[in-house]
Amino acid sequence: MPTILRAALTATLALTLALGALCAAITAHATGSWTRIQQNLAPQVRHASGLSLALTDMDAEIANILVFGNARDLVGDRAQAQKLYAQDRASVSTELQGATVSAGNDAAAQNALVGVLNGLGQYEELASRATSLNDQANAPAGHPAPAALTAYRQATDLMRDSLLPAADKLIDTNNTSFTATYDDERSLLSDLRWAALGLGLLTVGALVALQLLITRRFRRVINPALAAATLLCVTVIGTAVSMSGDEQHQLGIARHDAFDSVVALSAARAVGYDANADESRDLLDPERGGQYSDAFFGKSQQIARIDGSSLPTYSSDLDAARRAYLADHGDVRFGGYLGAEFRNITFSGERSAAERALAAWADYEHTDHTTREYLAAGRLDQAIHLNTSWAKGGSNHTFQQWDNAMRDDIAINDHAFSDAVASGRSELDSSLVLIISGTAVALALAAVGVRLRLREFR
Repeated sequence: MPTILRAALTATLALTLALGALCAAITAHATGSWTRIQQNLAPQVRHASGLSLALTDMDAEIANILVFGNARDLVGDRAQAQKLYAQDRASVSTELQGATVSAGNDAAAQNALVGVLNGLGQYEELASRATSLNDQANAPAGHPAPAALTAYRQATDLMRDSLLPAADKLIDTNNTSFTATYDDERSLLSDLRWAALGLGLLTVGALVALQLLITRRFRRVINPALAAATLLCVTVIGTAVSMSGDEQHQLGIARHDAFDSVVALSAARAVGYDANADESRDLLDPERGGQYSDAFFGKSQQIARIDGSSLPTYSSDLDAARRAYLADHGDVRFGGYLGAEFRNITFSGERSAAERALAAWADYEHTDHTTREYLAAGRLDQAIHLNTSWAKGGSNHTFQQWDNAMRDDIAINDHAFSDAVASGRSELDSSLVLIISGTAVALALAAVGVRLRLREFR
């Protein structure tokens, strides 16, 4: 009998130890995943989105500087454009550094970064040449010097054909990596939960069997130490199963409820800045006006797609869709990035921010429509003033209102993402303490419970 008891105890202790190790491994793995998400994957997407936005605005500000020319009444606006261009350059540098650090050993992300770096210096050289040639020619507003326009065309073509596609590839690569990690982690947590449950039941079964063996051999109703060890193992199992389910839930909040909106809204901001640049390009280069107008409409559709719409009718069509939504929040007739956001509203304050963004985008489209009417009527000066005005009702002002609302919406989702990460990590910390301490005490109690019986054989 002592030999049987020792063998049974050894097997039970081994199962208990394996259960504790598996449950602890679940928490350690989940902690590592949260760390990677928080320190690598999410920052990679943010840096890539920030890089794309800064690049598009650089090109817009160069176009604005050339549009302003030597107009004295636009000196202040030109100075503002030059300031914004300098800020964009600094942002590009910052985002590139951040993206490089967070990319780590990700080969696809590194290749995309190389694509941006290879063209950035050439773009800045062409942009500088364009503004310098325009200043030397003392070109009037809306009538750039031919040589300056040629240099700008080369610069903006490089931006649209090389730099922005590389930045977009970086966003897609990083977001795909984040999604893959999310899917793998949720699947693994599910597998580990079932493994912990199976091993846990086997461990509890072994403890109960040991309890029954002692009860029958020693004619005792219950062994208190073994009973307590069994309850602790049940607690460890429950903790691991509950924790893994909660981690899956927090991952869902972090990735889909929060970060999906962050990605969509950040992409919308970058596309919006590029659309705003198309307006300036349209004023600067009438020969390419049709190309830039089509590009503007395409980007407007990316932000808030209205099926069956066209550039002349888009503003009124968007107004109709917005009125329908305000009458019934379930009636979302627009797609694109804003449509994706309105179908994923989850957090407090998110709907208000999204509605402000939609209203501001509608206002911006109104000013664009008016600008195009001025251009069609040959009123270039009025078109330039409206398109570049920061006064209330001006294109830059309405665009800024839209961008501010988008920033607020992103901040709400970003905060929710951080809360989900913090909640996930916090539960892991408390669960790990409970699993380790519960396993250790269960091991000790099981050993004590059997040893007390073994003493009877001395």
